[in-house]
Amino acid sequence: MRLYKKGTNGTYYVDIRNADGSRERKSLGTSDKAIAQAIVGKMEHEKLLHDHLGIIPPYPFEDALFRYAEYRKKLNPKGYETSVKYHLEVLWGRFDGAMCHEIKLARIQDFADERIEEVAEGTVQKELTLLKAILNRA
Repeated sequence: MRLYKKGTNGTYYVDIRNADGSRERKSLGTSDKAIAQAIVGKMEHEKLLHDHLGIIPPYPFEDALFRYAEYRKKLNPKGYETSVKYHLEVLWGRFDGAMCHEIKLARIQDFADERIEEVAEGTVQKELTLLKAILNRA
């Protein structure tokens, strides 16, 4: 991973080479070199654990949900407000406090069974599709 400064505001970025050879660049959101180096160190540590030991670091569902919400809001702000926001609030209420790796099939099935009694089947399908997208994106 290569750390570099870019732009007039001096924000640090990291250049990552993935296992498949693809290249990924991410903003670290800081202009402080020490903070940027600490973030890169954490990223390298997590990558090492994942690549060599198969350990996926715990990731809070709430963080994954908010990250996905920001992504969807940027894609389609109007559609987000009218459709996605409500479903994300339902998911947040049900899985708040959970880590992404703790959300297993039984927990998802319990959620679907409870929701099917409250709303239409199509609504439950939309919420399950969103849950899948959130977990895949995390």
